[in-house]
Amino acid sequence: MLPPLNLHLYRTPPATQRSEQWVNVFGKRLPSQHVQQLGHWVMDATLDQLLESLAQDPRLFIEPDGSFVWTGSQTSLGDHTELTENWQLDGMLYDNPQGLVRVELMGCCPQVQWQKLIDQLQPDGHLIAHLLEPGCFVLASDLLVLWNS
Repeated sequence: MLPPLNLHLYRTPPATQRSEQWVNVFGKRLPSQHVQQLGHWVMDATLDQLLESLAQDPRLFIEPDGSFVWTGSQTSLGDHTELTENWQLDGMLYDNPQGLVRVELMGCCPQVQWQKLIDQLQPDGHLIAHLLEPGCFVLASDLLVLWNS
């Protein structure tokens, strides 16, 4: 089963520190992060770069205003049967004249699509996710454990 995502991604601010609190997300324990101020730290990718690179995927539909829908299906082996699971990730890209400042995501996707999106947004991986439920921050890289069974 693919993990449900409902989050906003930002470039990790310099003053971010690991909190003493842990959070349970989709049955996994993740360390939360203390963020003093998000500010407008821009990501390495620009909206135009993302529009160009992500539009190459035939199942990703992206609009010039930054809204997108990415769909697909994933086949895996279950108990002696082949299982096909459809997925969809809805998003919105927000930018300012300096670059991309926030990405809103909702839905689910396989790990390979998650990693592709993260690599496109911030090749050095310095992204922080604001999880809308339970309302905390975690490093985007820490979310990779959600796909491990």
